[in-house]
Amino acid sequence: MARGRGRGRKAAAKRKTDDDGEPPAKLQREDSTNTKLRKAIQEAKKSASQLNKPRKIKPDQVLLRSFTNASVYEDYACMLNQTNIGNNNNKFYIIQVNEDAGRYICFTRWGRVGEEGQSNSDCSKEVEAAIKSFKKKFKDKTKNDWDNRDNFTPHPGKYTLIEIDEDDDDEEEDNDAVDGVEPSRQLVTFTGSCSLPYRTQLMIKLIFSDDMFVNQMSHMKLDVKKMPLGKLSKQQIAKGLEALMDIEEAIKKNKPRKVLMELSSKFFTLVPHNFGRSVPPVIADDSVVQEKKEVMLTLSDIELTQSLQKDKSKKDIHPLLEKYEMLECVLSLLDKKSEEFKMLQTYSTACPNTRKGPLLDAWRVDRKGEKTQICQP
Repeated sequence: MARGRGRGRKAAAKRKTDDDGEPPAKLQREDSTNTKLRKAIQEAKKSASQLNKPRKIKPDQVLLRSFTNASVYEDYACMLNQTNIGNNNNKFYIIQVNEDAGRYICFTRWGRVGEEGQSNSDCSKEVEAAIKSFKKKFKDKTKNDWDNRDNFTPHPGKYTLIEIDEDDDDEEEDNDAVDGVEPSRQLVTFTGSCSLPYRTQLMIKLIFSDDMFVNQMSHMKLDVKKMPLGKLSKQQIAKGLEALMDIEEAIKKNKPRKVLMELSSKFFTLVPHNFGRSVPPVIADDSVVQEKKEVMLTLSDIELTQSLQKDKSKKDIHPLLEKYEMLECVLSLLDKKSEEFKMLQTYSTACPNTRKGPLLDAWRVDRKGEKTQICQP
């Protein structure tokens, strides 16, 4: 009997298609998600390679308690992170050179991810001394040279450089990086009339909602304080996606737990998570992998949404209509009595693994330039 079950499992493993010749639903879902992930990785890398502008970096909030007028000197600032599940390490290290009233401060702050940690400020009258101290600390913590950071190489037992983006025109601080005050303001303010259909207005508001993203990130145990909205770079998101797909591949190949532990540590290093004082978990189950995929796609959405809003606001247009134009597409709200809507409604409830709940609205999407690309020979 045992051998019979074994033969059955082998036969099931070899069968990659259903009786109708189509891949099983689970494989279809996995392939669809992986396609999105690979596309996000490619877009992130392409965007990062095209981006060539100086960073605008803000002084650490703890430093500003003592040096209220401090500003980061040139681009001497970095965030480092290290997770090692075997040693229960999940820690960050921040290094900055700041200028304040003729003084130059090599500032450091370190501790458990999610906590304020400890800090130190070394003051000097000479900027060269502060920069020298900064470079030495960076070398000690990462085993990399600051001047060669574009070719950063992670080393075992050392910190990894986390690439962040700073908003060039961010005049309002949405949250305190130390005290953890989560942003509650909406990115869209309803004033006056808008020509968009009411249901489309609600959808646009949802797309550009800070609160929705913050709630999702907190629910997924992402460290909101270490990863404020819009700050994680496209390149960093791509690295996190690649690490996650390595974990998925290792699970499929039944790699030993030690391998999964190392890969999980790498993922949590690249994408800081707040686990409190608990040992970071090993990602060893497919359901957890799928959840983390949703995390990374959410981060991609956050980065995209925030990047869309970096242009200056147009004062002569309704804010909702302005956000709508940023999407560069035409959204046509479907009539709920139309055959097209009824068909979508049927599909939304027919699949057993779809999310529960009624289909509230549906739109026909015409993306900018899509028709032109389709019509080209």
